[in-house]
Amino acid sequence: MARLSTSKVTSKGQVTVPEAVRRSLGLEQGDRLVWQVADGGRVEVHKVQGRLADLVGLLGKPRRSVTLQEMDEAVRKRVRERHARR
Repeated sequence: MARLSTSKVTSKGQVTVPEAVRRSLGLEQGDRLVWQVADGGRVEVHKVQGRLADLVGLLGKPRRSVTLQEMDEAVRKRVRERHARR
């Protein structure tokens, strides 16, 4: 079973990432995190691999216009696939 760690949100909305989580994700000062609220209110946090600018063009040019909901689902699917390979 996974070990639980807790944090407190400051008045500025800041959160300290617990040491065990930083070690597990290999987080270092200056690293960026992606926060995603999943179904049921579950929050997923992932370390950004590379720079955010590297994501430009990742999905290629769309063949048709899509809704924000469709875009969000495509991103969620890609993140799930990428983390399933680890």
